[in-house]
Amino acid sequence: MKLRMVVLAVCAICAAAWAQEGAETLYQKGRKAWDKGNELNGQQKYEEAAAVFEALAKDCPTHELADDALMQAARCARSLNKTDVAVRSFERVMKEYPDSPNRDQAAAEMADMLQGGPQPQYAKAAKLYEDLGSRGDGYGNMEHVLAMAVNSYWSAGDFEGVVRAADKYWEGLGRSGGRWPWAIQLKVQALAELKRFDDAAKVVAEAGKLPLPAQARGNLLSYLAGMYGNAKDCAKASEYYLKASAVEGYDNAMGCLLAAADVLVNGEKKDVEGAVKIYRQFLEAYGRAPQSHEAHLRLAQVYRDHARDRQKEIDVYKEFMQRCPDSIMLARAKWQLADACRGANRRPEAAAIYTEMLANPVNREYTASLTWALAWTYWEQQDYAKGAALFEELAKGFKGYWNAEDAFVYAVQCRQYAKDNEAVIRLADEYLTVLPTSGMKAGWALQQKVQVLADLKRLEEAIVVVERAQQMRAAAGVRGQLYAQVAGACRAQGDSRKAADLYLKAAALEDHEGAAGCLMAAAEVLAFSEPKEPGRALGIYAQFIQSYPKGPAAQDAHFRVAQVYRDALGKRGDEADTYREFLKKYPGSVQFTRAMWELAGSYRAQERNPDAMTTYAEIIAKFPKSDYAAAAMWELGQVQQAQGDAEKARATFEQLVKDKPGYIQADYARERLAQK
Repeated sequence: MKLRMVVLAVCAICAAAWAQEGAETLYQKGRKAWDKGNELNGQQKYEEAAAVFEALAKDCPTHELADDALMQAARCARSLNKTDVAVRSFERVMKEYPDSPNRDQAAAEMADMLQGGPQPQYAKAAKLYEDLGSRGDGYGNMEHVLAMAVNSYWSAGDFEGVVRAADKYWEGLGRSGGRWPWAIQLKVQALAELKRFDDAAKVVAEAGKLPLPAQARGNLLSYLAGMYGNAKDCAKASEYYLKASAVEGYDNAMGCLLAAADVLVNGEKKDVEGAVKIYRQFLEAYGRAPQSHEAHLRLAQVYRDHARDRQKEIDVYKEFMQRCPDSIMLARAKWQLADACRGANRRPEAAAIYTEMLANPVNREYTASLTWALAWTYWEQQDYAKGAALFEELAKGFKGYWNAEDAFVYAVQCRQYAKDNEAVIRLADEYLTVLPTSGMKAGWALQQKVQVLADLKRLEEAIVVVERAQQMRAAAGVRGQLYAQVAGACRAQGDSRKAADLYLKAAALEDHEGAAGCLMAAAEVLAFSEPKEPGRALGIYAQFIQSYPKGPAAQDAHFRVAQVYRDALGKRGDEADTYREFLKKYPGSVQFTRAMWELAGSYRAQERNPDAMTTYAEIIAKFPKSDYAAAAMWELGQVQQAQGDAEKARATFEQLVKDKPGYIQADYARERLAQK
């Protein structure tokens, strides 16, 4: 028994010795791995170093350096931009070694990595920072992590998180934190983004009780003003801009005072009187500052655009010019003064200012624009000769002037108003020389020239212009209009044949939208203008009906054909045939009843009384409510009476009096019935 006890004791002593030897070996193994890892890390062999550190943590998890090894492995992975690998190592430290000082350090470094990496993960970083900040004294750099929590939540667009983190910053550090004004400002901004305007205003009010630096106080007030401005509460916005402008030592006080006025006229509900008052306050407070120059111009703009008071606008510009004669904005103010005078119908005064500015070499870069304004002033004064001269100067004297084409156009129009026909012709030619095909209004220029030549009865020259348009490959619509212009002039001067020829040329142009109208005009001028050519007119009408069989114009052409047969050729039978063709082709036409009426009249003229009576009776039966019904009854009764059928005639007249008592034909019928 004693022997057994001795053996057991010896074994226990040996096991303890062997365990101590194993622990020492494990410690030495871990230490060697740690040293090796640091050596590789120092050589920037991050991949190999990370492998050594990870092996140490795996093989010796209880080693005093195990958590340090995981930290180093994470840092090596971070150096290799392996964010996911680094995150796993940092998270292992936080989970497996919760009581280690490395726990908070791992969270902080992981948050820094996530927040500042090439693909930032702001939301996750913010949560880590906030968690660190909540650990109180457990983490030494509390101000940094809470500030980073606020910043990361902002970057993540998590405005609730910003508010929460800012509150924790204030609760944890108060005014001992060096960045507390910044935290308050970011909280206000977050509340604004969340549309919690009243809460934001409360924060600003509370902050006003604290010893905030002037810059921070002014920024808070101006940001709150901007928030209300964005929410279109312009009165509140102006109120807070005014408060910001009153902060002593705030470097943007002037800007806020201007903003307080601007916001009152830029919103939907404008307070013009309030804005004017604040602009005047600004000018009194900062009358010698360069910013006062801009305030003058804005005040004038308020009078112009919102108060609609041109006189006060003019007075402000003159005040500015008197108080700030050396301002770099002087030319702008003079220009706007001239525009204001134009708007107030004080055009001679405006012209004098424009002319003075043009004479000053300082304004050379504005010469074209000033010339344009002066030209328009003369136009408005109906001094077309001076206006035309300036527009011509712009069109030809300013190479590359962006509005040269319009200047040509207005020069032509001024010459037209001045009845200077030769100048119109000259300008149209110059336009076509300077801008032959690139000009958007080349066709218009040709039309003006043709019109003047037509008015001067220089028709041959006008025709030459039209032919030139053909050579210029002007648009079909332009050429068609030119042909029609000259054709109209020829018609007015009694040359119907030439007019018809020109109308036909216009009608033959492909893609000419007015081709149908020109074809009809060619037929009409031959049919109804002296000397008449009814045969040729009929041929053109037939061409029109064949080319444009649908629509009201083709129906009108049928009536014109019938009219030519009746009036020019005296062929009443052909006239009747035309109306019958119309009735057959257009049974649903709004002119159907008229065609029947004309057909009946044609029958009467041919003494085809039975056909006439049948047609009149058909009108009465089919269209009893039309105006033609009363007239048809009257004519039918007259034909019946002429045929010797007194009883039928009397019955027709009585029906007319009964059915259409208010028509003049009923009065005729009553008179006829009274004669017995």
